[in-house]
Amino acid sequence: MKKEETIRVSKKIILYIMFVVLIINGCAPAYVPNVINTPLLSSKGEIQAAIHTGISGTDPQFSYALTDNIGIMLNGSFADRTSDSTDDFHKHQFIELGTGYYTKIGESGRFETFGGFGYGKLQAEFDNDLWDTHSDVTSSRIFIQPTIGATTDIFDGSFASRFVIVNMHQASKKSTGFFLEPY
Repeated sequence: MKKEETIRVSKKIILYIMFVVLIINGCAPAYVPNVINTPLLSSKGEIQAAIHTGISGTDPQFSYALTDNIGIMLNGSFADRTSDSTDDFHKHQFIELGTGYYTKIGESGRFETFGGFGYGKLQAEFDNDLWDTHSDVTSSRIFIQPTIGATTDIFDGSFASRFVIVNMHQASKKSTGFFLEPY
């Protein structure tokens, strides 16, 4: 291996290591998106419910078909993580309500678009040798999420993106951001 190629490979390895270190030592977050609810409703009176868990907490979801083309959804996201050995913690509560249009595409295809509003609170503390961060944020969110999917007796699958406008408030600071959250 030539010297220039060795240097180039070494630089890439150092960049990857720096990226991993930054991710592992991430600061206290201000926004934690919840799992996108894609109920793939098909007819009036249908109910879909799910509970997701992961590193961002617990995300319960509920959907109900009001008519053969109109549905509602209620979603949440909750976490309460504290450390016995440090002062680090992460707590958040978030709830959203949405309504939308859905339709069948053939026998098993589905298309739906939901829109809605959510509100939440996040508190977190994280410190290490490099920095100390604290978050105490309230947020509101407006979203729209188009979804295409398929549902059969043995398989449900979908592709969705959620377009959101998030307003965050911490003390006297306010921030608004536009996000695309793929699923």
